[in-house]
Amino acid sequence: MATELSESAQAICAANYNWRTSSSCQRCPLHSECKKPSADASEQSLGEWRDRVNQLAEQVQAADNPR
Repeated sequence: MATELSESAQAICAANYNWRTSSSCQRCPLHSECKKPSADASEQSLGEWRDRVNQLAEQVQAADNPR
């Protein structure tokens, strides 16, 4: 089964993306990894992309909520 974007990644995206204009995510902390993957990406490369985005989201969330 393919990895899905985590709740953390989805929440960070929702907080930084302007759905009306499909833009304004330049300041999003996930932007470096989250750029839209290639349309011809394989299932494996899409899974690897989701894993990288999810890992970065976890790091961002941990930095925002130190214990």
